[in-house]
Amino acid sequence: MCSGKDYVAIKAGYECVSIAEPLYRLASFYLGTKDKKIPEVRAFMQALGAWGRGEAGPESAGGHSREKVFSDVRNSGAKMTGLDAVDWENFGTKKTFWLNSAADVAEKLAKSGIKVAITNARFPEELTELKKRGFRHIHIMCTEVARMNRTGREYNPAIDEDTTERMAINLNELVISKGGKAVEGGTVIWNDHEPIPYKDLVSTQSFVQMDAALMSKLQRAKPSISPARQDSKIRVQ
Repeated sequence: MCSGKDYVAIKAGYECVSIAEPLYRLASFYLGTKDKKIPEVRAFMQALGAWGRGEAGPESAGGHSREKVFSDVRNSGAKMTGLDAVDWENFGTKKTFWLNSAADVAEKLAKSGIKVAITNARFPEELTELKKRGFRHIHIMCTEVARMNRTGREYNPAIDEDTTERMAINLNELVISKGGKAVEGGTVIWNDHEPIPYKDLVSTQSFVQMDAALMSKLQRAKPSISPARQDSKIRVQ
């Protein structure tokens, strides 16, 4: 949290798609707010995340029972959130439940020529699924001092014990244990004003430049269709 995932993506010209958008909307529906700074809201969203992935989770959260939420979401998820693209009927049946709709949205944007990033994938099965779909894995790191200062509130170390936060911290520790080398061939970006601690890490600015060059190269590599060929294709259709 607050390492700068969205910041780096936007800086590089990507449109951000969040896996958590349906959870935020459900929190707003049930609790009237999606402010995760409120402990009750954060706990409710954590429970929703677990329930949606098919994990047991708590019996109730935010004053709502697990059984009631399952019934509501499976029957009226689209109406409650305004999100028709989510496969609400399968809430609680797939570990990639939350990811799937975000990935589908991202793929549609990508096909229309938009650079798109999913900025909050943490679970191993999410990373595996995204890799299958052709996504690159990019890990963002910064100093703990910078991360705490970016929270915009008094730092609460208890948050770092959340399941998803522990996953991110474990990835950091894995990168550090490898001397700054990327996990599974991905890119590790050092999003901090402090000097880069390992030679294999890439600064935010360097990544923006490298990514722009890569996209330009990919664009030039696309086969062009001459007007004559376009006309021929239209006549055949």
